[in-house]
Parts: sequence; structure tokens; C-alpha cells
Amino acid sequence: MGKQRPRFSRKGRVYTPAKSKNYEKLVAVRGRAAMQKALRNGGWPAPPFAVEIGIVWQDDRRPDVDNVAKAILDGLNGIAWQDDKQVTCCTVRSIGYNRESPSVTVSITSDSVTSDQHTQQGQS
Repeated sequence: MGKQRPRFSRKGRVYTPAKSKNYEKLVAVRGRAAMQKALRNGGWPAPPFAVEIGIVWQDDRRPDVDNVAKAILDGLNGIAWQDDKQVTCCTVRSIGYNRESPSVTVSITSDSVTSDQHTQQGQS
């Protein structure tokens, strides 16, 4: 599910629609479980992070992939990273369709390219 645009209340306050919040909560629950498993099996990558997202859609009515990425990155704030600004590389692939089993896979690694550039810049 893609992140929906912020809404404005009658009093002028900005809020995230419930559907987006619920999806981000689901991502957080799944992300927390995956992170705990990774920590038990050897560790978690260091920032900055590179993220790969693969999406198998239920049908051809799909949101923009950047909105899906935003919902996932926001859902993992405070879990996989402190803030999604620590993600320096994000690749999103629309893999295809599967009406019975739509899915999203997320792979998180250290972004060694960006990390190396920061190290080299600091030595100059």
C-alpha cells in the first residue's frame, strides 16, 4: 500500500490518514520481528543504509512505487534506523502480479558506497 497524502482537519491540523498509519504499523511489527531475528543471527548493518524493496502486486491497480517506499521507510523509523534520512540508497522493483499472494520484501544492508565516500571526504 502506498503512503497517502497528508490530510487537513477542519481545525487546520495536518494528519496522516488511518489507512497509511495502519500500514506503517504493520511494517513496524514485521520489521521489529525481522530485526530481532537478524540480531540473533549475527547482527544488524551499520548506517548509512541501502534498502531494496520488491513488490508483487495483487492486481494492476497499484500505487506509485515511491509512495510504497515512503510508507515502508516511515514504518521502519525507530526500528531499523533512527530516522529514514539514514537511508542513502533505495531501490524499488515492481516484480509482477499474484492475485492469491501479493507480497513486499525488504532487504536492508549497509550502503558501503556512501560510507566509503564519507570516509574518503573526511581524509581529504
